[in-house]
Amino acid sequence: SNVGTALHSSPLWQHLSGSVISPRSEVDRAEQTERLLLELGRLKDSYREIITLAFFDQLPVRDIAEQMNVTPRAASMMLLRAVRTLQERMRPVIASGPDDG
Repeated sequence: SNVGTALHSSPLWQHLSGSVISPRSEVDRAEQTERLLLELGRLKDSYREIITLAFFDQLPVRDIAEQMNVTPRAASMMLLRAVRTLQERMRPVIASGPDDG
């Protein structure tokens, strides 16, 4: 889908994929995209808004702070918490044992 294609090239996908998501195929990638959109939708409004402004609109923190009517420092902290929350929710449901190689 267009949303999926746009999402894969977005800074959010690249950020999350560096530490959380490693799709092995187009099917895996499509499933991860669907899951990411679902989890984005489940975030509280302020987290969803700040992720959208930062990663999809690619606004600098100063502009995000202005739009959200908070200080730049508060915006930075909120963005960090929002991304961490999303990363936690995107982790695989079943934890595997130590990786033997």
